[in-house]
Amino acid sequence: MFASSLRTTLEGYIEARKVDDIDRMKDLMLSDRIKSVLPIYILRYVLSVEAKSENGWLPPYELAELIILWPTMLVIHQKPVP
Repeated sequence: MFASSLRTTLEGYIEARKVDDIDRMKDLMLSDRIKSVLPIYILRYVLSVEAKSENGWLPPYELAELIILWPTMLVIHQKPVP
């Protein structure tokens, strides 16, 4: 029963994230792990960018690039660094 519920939840998540092969599944898992350790103020920015992406999430290398560029985006938009 519990395993069945977990499987259903995982399958729904995979479908919602448009994952169709094992490499994309690996990328999704890596991206989720990266986001799990971000400070909330960077995570909010990342989630706002991801919401506009085709699949609703970014592959880990694109995610890492976005995080690296985050301070630059603050300067461009003239926002103080938290």
